[in-house]
Amino acid sequence: MKRNAVKQEVTSPNKNIVQSESTISVKIENVENNENIRKSQRNGKKTFLSGNSPKPETRKRRSTQTAPPSDQSISSPVVPNHLIFSAKRIKSKPNVQLSLRPRRIKPKVMFTGVVDELGEKIVSDLGGHMTDDVLECTHLITDKIRRTVKFMCAVVRGAYILNCDWLKDSKKQWRFLPEEDYELREDHNNSTSSSTSTSLEDQFNFNLHESLEIARSRSLPLFHDLRLHVMKSVLPPPNEMYQIILCGGGEVVKRMPGSDAGVIIIGVEAKKRTKKQLGLRIMSKEFILTGILQQKLDYKKFLLNQDDITTSTSYNNSCGTRATRGARARKTLMK
Repeated sequence: MKRNAVKQEVTSPNKNIVQSESTISVKIENVENNENIRKSQRNGKKTFLSGNSPKPETRKRRSTQTAPPSDQSISSPVVPNHLIFSAKRIKSKPNVQLSLRPRRIKPKVMFTGVVDELGEKIVSDLGGHMTDDVLECTHLITDKIRRTVKFMCAVVRGAYILNCDWLKDSKKQWRFLPEEDYELREDHNNSTSSSTSTSLEDQFNFNLHESLEIARSRSLPLFHDLRLHVMKSVLPPPNEMYQIILCGGGEVVKRMPGSDAGVIIIGVEAKKRTKKQLGLRIMSKEFILTGILQQKLDYKKFLLNQDDITTSTSYNNSCGTRATRGARARKTLMK
């Protein structure tokens, strides 16, 4: 018991010493904090207190003032409702147009049978292009159905063939209008005095609108896998006919072939044919021109040398029989 009492007496003064040291350290921290507060008040700066020192009330007031706005403050009645609605409508409108309407390709325009300098200016003002290349033309402007090279190239490629009102109305709207309402019809030909131009569809048994639809729906062009040669006596001349053939996907053979070789000859009717022309398929120019308008190729109707082909085949067969007879006779003599 005496030993325990001695231990308590020894440890108790140590506790008093630790408590006195902790109180001294707290006092020192309070003094330092008070000095920092005084310095900050003199310099006009904010103080950030550490430890258990109390926070000033000014800090709470400033924090309430600088707090971020809530959702109610964003939709406050300071801004009128009609302005908010119009702003939303303006932002959403371009997105709707881009999603519903595809981006238009700038048209490449060509004229046939019509000289219109004002129309050319309208095309350039609206952002289009004038072209002289039949392989690039997307829009052909004319006043009636014609059988020109440009017209035939446009039909076989399925390009737009429009009347002159398309450019006039597009100028009023300051943009290229849809082509469906301005496609060339037979009604526009009635304005001319010539009677032959109004009956071209009846004369060649075709409908322009239907022919263009067929040409646009084709997976392969009309003259695909055809090799064609045009004779010099054909009108339109060979250079122009070759442009039409190339637009239709055909292959041009500029030299007269020596044999059939799968080449179709475009020529004219003749009483006599040369030896080179015997056995070749010679078609009239309507095989190409009427074939484009009707969007079908008639090999029997436009074949010119049916008799020459039959005579040449019979001649070749007879020559073959004579040769076989001679070969047999030689074999018998050798025996």
